[in-house]
Amino acid sequence: YKRQLSNIGSAGIDGKIVREVQDLIIGMHVRKKAIGTIGYGGALVIVALRRTESEPIIALGEDAMLAAQLSNLGITPVHVGPQEVLFDPANAVFSANGLTSDTSLMKASEGIERLLEAVLEYTPKKE
Repeated sequence: YKRQLSNIGSAGIDGKIVREVQDLIIGMHVRKKAIGTIGYGGALVIVALRRTESEPIIALGEDAMLAAQLSNLGITPVHVGPQEVLFDPANAVFSANGLTSDTSLMKASEGIERLLEAVLEYTPKKE
């Protein structure tokens, strides 16, 4: 049995997310908890949080079609190296590219490890 988390792959940014996943992302956001995303998972976060005050800033990897769809909405995915983690302080979102066609497994794993460390160490600033 195969269940997809969304239909973003076929519907693009207008896609729908499985309700439980969307509720989890929104719940984490509302509680100011860190959200970590790798590769295409960033699209789930963007779609789930697209109606919030501050659009999430995400590293999405190399999908040109998804990047074009996001650009049409005024959202620009940020390109970072495979070992880098992008942090969006307004939304407490950490993102990494993960494994892409031109990235070694070792470099991708270093980026993912850094992302996990950053999420686990995150402490929101007191307002």
